[in-house]
Amino acid sequence: MSKKSSITLLYYGLTFNVRNLGGNDYSNALIAGAVEILAYSTSMYYVETRLGRKLTLCISTVIAAIGTVSSAFIPQCGNTLWVMVAVYMIGKYATTTAYGVTQLYSGEIFPTTVRAIGVMSSVSLSILVSALAPQLLVLRKVWNPLPQLVFGGLSIISACLVLILPETRGRRLPSNIQEAEIFGKKQEPSEEMDTGLNVQDNNYIELKAK
Repeated sequence: MSKKSSITLLYYGLTFNVRNLGGNDYSNALIAGAVEILAYSTSMYYVETRLGRKLTLCISTVIAAIGTVSSAFIPQCGNTLWVMVAVYMIGKYATTTAYGVTQLYSGEIFPTTVRAIGVMSSVSLSILVSALAPQLLVLRKVWNPLPQLVFGGLSIISACLVLILPETRGRRLPSNIQEAEIFGKKQEPSEEMDTGLNVQDNNYIELKAK
């Protein structure tokens, strides 16, 4: 849940910070919207490649950190303005990609018996944490690059947290807590898990036949 919350805070923080990039606010908002459409469209392709959910999320958060922090130190004037905006939008693209993947990934991590509770708890926490995004932008009064440095730090934390999660692409998702505890430790479900499921299926078939 902390991973999803940090990515959500980063996503909303970069979205609200678009108006502080300099130049034309309308152009920046238009570019940011186009970048989000592209990111959401391509993120669903990445998760079905060899990258899977885990690597897609990890790589995108690292790119988000690099883009966000780098743009903070590029002057917002003259010929370097569009360079800064371009680098910032690369970070925005990576952040939106990570945000889109977490919507899918968080639902696959939780076992079936607690999936609804787990997803709703992580969503609720993310919404509460996202309320901090506008407040973090006030840190510009202390030091102009500080908000983006904070967001970049959150990206690195998110990338590290993703590394401890199992890959879910192409695998049968856990249906209970016991299966979730060994999920990711073995590439194939254990014989006990398969046997238990087969017994349940057989019982269901027998009851249906009666």
